[in-house]
Amino acid sequence: MLEYTLGNSLGFLSRVDARVKLIVLVIWSVLLAVVTTKAAVVAGCIGSFLLAALAGALIRPSFYKRLFLVNSFLIFIWLILPFSFSVAGSSLYDIGPFTITREGLQISLTISLKAIAITMGALVILSSSSLNELVAASRSLGCPEKVMSFILLMTRYISVVSHEYKHLRDAMRIRGFKARCNKHSLKSIGNLCGMLLVLGVERAERVRAAMLCRGYKGHFWISYTHRLQVGDLFFVLLIVLLCALVLVGQWQKHLL
Repeated sequence: MLEYTLGNSLGFLSRVDARVKLIVLVIWSVLLAVVTTKAAVVAGCIGSFLLAALAGALIRPSFYKRLFLVNSFLIFIWLILPFSFSVAGSSLYDIGPFTITREGLQISLTISLKAIAITMGALVILSSSSLNELVAASRSLGCPEKVMSFILLMTRYISVVSHEYKHLRDAMRIRGFKARCNKHSLKSIGNLCGMLLVLGVERAERVRAAMLCRGYKGHFWISYTHRLQVGDLFFVLLIVLLCALVLVGQWQKHLL
C-alpha cells in the first residue's frame, strides 16, 4: 500500500536498499524529535524538504495530500497549547476569558515543524519502496515475524473492510436512512458497526482456513534480495550531512 502513496518510483531513492532506508529513517526521526532549538528544527525541515525535492516528490499532488492528512491532528495542538501557558508578561492577545501566550505559540510552532519534517521524510523514504521490500528489510534487521505478518495482513485487508463498510452504508441509504441525532440513527449506526465486526470475523476465519490449506505455518515467504550498492553510500553521506546541519543548529550557542 505504501507504494501507492506517491508512486512506484521516486528518483534515486527507489534504488537505495530498503534496509538502509529504514535505519536512516529511524535515526533522522529520533534526531528531529529530540532537538530543542529553533535553528535545529528549521534545519530539519530544510533537510526533509531537500530529500523530497531530490526524490521528485514535490511535483506529485498525492504527496501534499498525504502530508496534510498525517498532520491534521496539529489543528488540535494550535487550539489548546497557545492558551495553556500563564507566564507573567508573555500574553499577546486576549480572546474573552482566554489569553494567547508567546510561549504557547512557540511550542505549538516547534511541534508543528517537527511533525511536518518527520512525516515528510518518512513519506519520501518509505514510499520509494514496495511493501514487500520494506517487510523483507525489516525482517533481515531482526523485526519479529509476527509483527511482519500483522503488517502484511492489515495492509491487505484494510481495503477489504472498507469495501464491506461502503456496501453496508449504500444498502442503508437505498432504504432511506439519513443520519440524524436521534435514537433510531444511533441504533442503526450501532447495528452497522456490529454487522461490520461480524463480517470481519467471518472473513478472517475463511482467510485463515485458506492459508492453512496452502501450507501456512506462520511465515510469509517474500522473495527479495538485499544488495548494497554505491548509491546507498551516497544516500548515507547525504543523511550524515543533513544530521550534521541539524546538530550545528542545536549546538550553535556552544560553538559561538
